[in-house]
Amino acid sequence: MEKKILIYSAGNKEKEDKIKTILHPDYTVEFISENELNQKLGYHFRLEGFEKEDTESDESIAFDAMFLPVVPHEEIRELSAKLREQDADVERKAMLTEHNRNWTILDLLKEIDEEHTYFKKRAELNQLLLNSTKVKPEDIDAEIAPDFQKAVLFAYDTLQDKESTTELFEKAIDTLLPLYQKVN
Repeated sequence: MEKKILIYSAGNKEKEDKIKTILHPDYTVEFISENELNQKLGYHFRLEGFEKEDTESDESIAFDAMFLPVVPHEEIRELSAKLREQDADVERKAMLTEHNRNWTILDLLKEIDEEHTYFKKRAELNQLLLNSTKVKPEDIDAEIAPDFQKAVLFAYDTLQDKESTTELFEKAIDTLLPLYQKVN
């Protein structure tokens, strides 16, 4: 059975052609243009009860995204690998849900980007903390050791706190990174 995938490519026609070639015939690919960003996801998936809105978007989003029907996570991983191998990766993805079917593409793109940034900063802080814990105490200048230790603890606490925000991850990175660079 052929599956439909929606792609917002931020106007990158070359990438659109590449994606269409890679995914054909397994998927029907529909590209969303900038003037369709105010349409609801349910409309783009041709769900019953969704009609075209009489409004066009005047906003522009600079990154691409992929919207998929409900598919197993393994299929998403395979699809992503296939695109990555052909230098056509789409980092931001969302699956159609009961909740987001009523969202406009624009609102969904903004939400996806916030989540993408959150997890990217979280991973960056996690890697920095991991690297920092490998520093031997004798390699840390006594003058910065207390600040380094505080920064490591702050990074650890920030990662452990389920309510940490992207801004807290950035603050922890900005606090720890310069100290880590001094000892490494």
